[in-house]
Amino acid sequence: MRHTLALSAIFALVALALPTPVRHSAPVTSPVLGVGVYCLHLGRNRDECHADVDGGTSPYTFQWTPTPLSGGGGSGIAIIGCPGTAVLNISVNVTDVNGQTGSYSGQVQCCGSCDPQ
Repeated sequence: MRHTLALSAIFALVALALPTPVRHSAPVTSPVLGVGVYCLHLGRNRDECHADVDGGTSPYTFQWTPTPLSGGGGSGIAIIGCPGTAVLNISVNVTDVNGQTGSYSGQVQCCGSCDPQ
């Protein structure tokens, strides 16, 4: 009996000496925005680019590079100047109403003053 009480006292002291476990909540993961872009030649050195967004919560804001001739901002459609037959790097950053972001970057072959197809 004496040994049982001594062991119980030791276990109680060890339990008091151990740190209290800290509980962590799992991080909240929000949906990632998937962003794709396709562009249509308008002729007259202009392309109309459309951003498609998958995920997140609308409304979205769009920040295009290069700066659009028109559109962008709250619109997923931007008219981009695309002079000559250059290859133009186009990118768009999208932010949803909750601050989640996604982006797209790619190249477009300009058709200069070609007729739209």
